[in-house]
Amino acid sequence: MGRLDHPGVARIYEAGMANRDATRLPYFVMELVEGLPLIRFAQESGLDERRRIELMIAVCDAVHHAHLRGVIHRDLKPPNILVREDGQPKVLDFGVARITDSDLQLTTIHTEIGQILGTLPYMSPEQISGRNQQLDLRSDVYALGVLTFELLTGRLPQPLQNCELVDAIRVITDEEPDTLSGKGRRFGADLETIIAMCLRKEPERRYPSAAAFGEDLRRYLNDEPVSARPTSAIYHWSKFARRNRAIVAWASLSLVSLVAGLGVSLAGWSTACSERNNALAAADEAIELSDFLVELLSAPDPRQDGAEVRVRDLLDRASERSTDMLEERPGVAARVHHALGLSYRGLGLDQTALVELEAAVRRAEELRGEGGHARLIEALLDLSNLRYELGAIDTADSLLDRIDLALPSMDVKSPVRLRARLLRGMIASARREFEAAESTLASAYEEAVAQLGSESRIALDLRSELAAVYWRSNQPEKARDSWAATLEIDTRVYGPDHPATLKSVNNLGMVYRQLEDYARAKEMLERSLISKPQLLGADHPSTAIGHHNLALVLRETGESEDALLHHLKAIAIADRLFTGDDPRRPHFQAGYAGTLFRLERYDEARAAYLGCYEPLLAIYGSEHPRMQGIFKELEQTNDRLGDDDAAEKWRALILESD
Repeated sequence: MGRLDHPGVARIYEAGMANRDATRLPYFVMELVEGLPLIRFAQESGLDERRRIELMIAVCDAVHHAHLRGVIHRDLKPPNILVREDGQPKVLDFGVARITDSDLQLTTIHTEIGQILGTLPYMSPEQISGRNQQLDLRSDVYALGVLTFELLTGRLPQPLQNCELVDAIRVITDEEPDTLSGKGRRFGADLETIIAMCLRKEPERRYPSAAAFGEDLRRYLNDEPVSARPTSAIYHWSKFARRNRAIVAWASLSLVSLVAGLGVSLAGWSTACSERNNALAAADEAIELSDFLVELLSAPDPRQDGAEVRVRDLLDRASERSTDMLEERPGVAARVHHALGLSYRGLGLDQTALVELEAAVRRAEELRGEGGHARLIEALLDLSNLRYELGAIDTADSLLDRIDLALPSMDVKSPVRLRARLLRGMIASARREFEAAESTLASAYEEAVAQLGSESRIALDLRSELAAVYWRSNQPEKARDSWAATLEIDTRVYGPDHPATLKSVNNLGMVYRQLEDYARAKEMLERSLISKPQLLGADHPSTAIGHHNLALVLRETGESEDALLHHLKAIAIADRLFTGDDPRRPHFQAGYAGTLFRLERYDEARAAYLGCYEPLLAIYGSEHPRMQGIFKELEQTNDRLGDDDAAEKWRALILESD
């Protein structure tokens, strides 16, 4: 708590134990804050709607600062947010609820029988029901939503006066909150949606962070599109599908758009529909696809599957049924397998994604005509990209050669051509062919900007990979400038907690590490890592990479013990997710070995290095700088352990590689 240093957070100067009446009591020495509680300040100052929202944005910034440093408040309420005369809010008692672990004790419920005051109305459903394993920063997001609702309307979203405690818990966990508009006041639809997103019962459906909530409030004030969406579009669609299966099957175009939401590209379908005969075939295919989706979405039975069906459950069910149901429909099968592959990959299940993408390629190969070529190229691109991510560079390259043979059938301005050049540049960079990589990516970036604009996703991806080339080729200043520009656009276009934005934050953190600006590197990597478990899941490859990268910086800042914890988290995720030949696991172990070496735990460092040496050698070869560093540390490790023969072996490998 003492590390929190933000104008919106009351500082903790000291903590300790004091003797009082023969009893030792813990104490905090805190900053003196002279101000009024949040709601009272707004009322007495006569703040208008805009100023009240600006006040909540400042509170969100303060809360996010603490979240980035691993501190969750868990007791956000008006008395814990004081506002000074100059309008600066100060959040008090950060982390105290978590430290004492006394959530339910914080509900001050005894002024009169049946009357509930204090903390309870601001508690999230998971907090009030005692689901402590689900408590994370999204519980604070819920409380921020309640505070904003009360600040704007003067009432709580779920009035709990005259409720018994048991009834109040039921209301918070089961009943939907009031809408923002009401009692003679009307608010904009965007603001309604923003607050509703904060107050969702399920944590995974809320904003992933206080920063994302604050950013949407800023967008609302600036008349920009907000990232929140109506709360029940897919939910109501699935309910409608179950009640009206025949109608939904007939409305095939609506279901095709749902497939697009799962990741299926409709570019090939749109092209096919440009000609009459292909249009008829595509419509027939869409009906088949809609039948498949209706059965898939209507299949879950709450009596058997529980009240909530996970995304992966639906994907697994679709994967099991797709082979038999779509045996005679290669076009539909190719789309379904492709969508499943992209969805599994989004969940971090790379090996399962690999199976589906390979199936998508096989079924697309059975198609004929321009539409079939387009579908095959897109499936090959995603398969090649996944192979690249899994370290199979030669396989990715051979798949890209197949794409090059099919590309002449595509429109010269098709984004697919740009994606192929992006992957070509990535492969050249991985092989340390930096000049070729830079040339390929730079020319493709200029073309993407000319065709689609600098804020298009493909242009941003090309610019990011160009920065990666600068980073790998030891041009950190150019990498920093390029990634910083990409981050600015990602944040503005997609929001602060979008996966693309978090990737840019992570990349910028790593280039600051290369520049030896470890304080900024740590800040960026902590920011990236804090949102990943909520957004992507605790067991996700990107989360594991976040732990690994942060560990590398922490050992440079002298926090090696903390670094070891993050190394072990990354390795544990890898053990659960990755197969034996996945290159990320040995990378994580090499980082762990390097930190053990810094801590002079040489026996453990040697064992860790020897456990990852051969897989990394197979990936890089003995002359790669990465392997040279491992050889050197193994030489020094054996030297410090007094094993002269082993040290000489590694010394000889260094000389041989030179």
